[in-house]
Amino acid sequence: MEPHARARSVGEVLDAALDLVRRHALLLIGLAAMIHVPLALMLSPLDSAQAGGDPFAALRRAVPALLYATLVAPILGVALIAALGELARGQRTDFGAALRSGLARLLPFAWASTLVFGLVLIASTPLIAVAMLWPTLGGLVRAAGIAAGLALPLVVVLRYLLLGQVVVIEGATGVASLRRSAELVRGSVLRCFGILLLGGLITGLLGGGVRMALGWIPVAGALFTGLAQSVGLAYTTALAVVLYFDQRAQRGDAEPAAFSGA
Repeated sequence: MEPHARARSVGEVLDAALDLVRRHALLLIGLAAMIHVPLALMLSPLDSAQAGGDPFAALRRAVPALLYATLVAPILGVALIAALGELARGQRTDFGAALRSGLARLLPFAWASTLVFGLVLIASTPLIAVAMLWPTLGGLVRAAGIAAGLALPLVVVLRYLLLGQVVVIEGATGVASLRRSAELVRGSVLRCFGILLLGGLITGLLGGGVRMALGWIPVAGALFTGLAQSVGLAYTTALAVVLYFDQRAQRGDAEPAAFSGA
């Protein structure tokens, strides 16, 4: 396949992601809702416990949400990427197939994420060193250490913006998935980051607005907030998948894609 003559505009990428979610709303928002709605309902009593000034009650009520977020939500998150990968190719999929893919790709996804976390820790060494040696350092050394300690982890994160899509959709694993992710965004880091940031801001405003307007209502408020966050997650994940296929197309190695503008 020949490379595209140009990258899709920001508007085209945003529209393609919206079209994917609109055409497959039940599946995509449903998978996202399986993450956010239970968490919102489990965390809702936590607000009242904190307001009542009982930190131990708040901690006890946070345990189920923490377990769900750690053990269940990652499977669903990977399943959402897998479903979007199939739909973007024009293939059929359903909840069962997506969940099976989520289970199958969870360990490679977790391992790749762990590698990136380790790189972020290494990149944070200047900041850690400055914090440990703060009283003995001069002002310029402190400033340089803080600047490096903040900039280097950001560089690492930006290199692997599309890591999840590479692992789940391409089936890459370990260090190879890191190399592939860095290759895909090379020369387009700011573009990719800007598009994903814009999508996050849009969905963040949606979720925040619903929470402010309805979050005070017992149970129903948490439900509406969870649903709004689910729509946001479905859209931002779709945005990353569209961007992933677009970056592949720019390098001439893309598969046929069915999303708008392909």
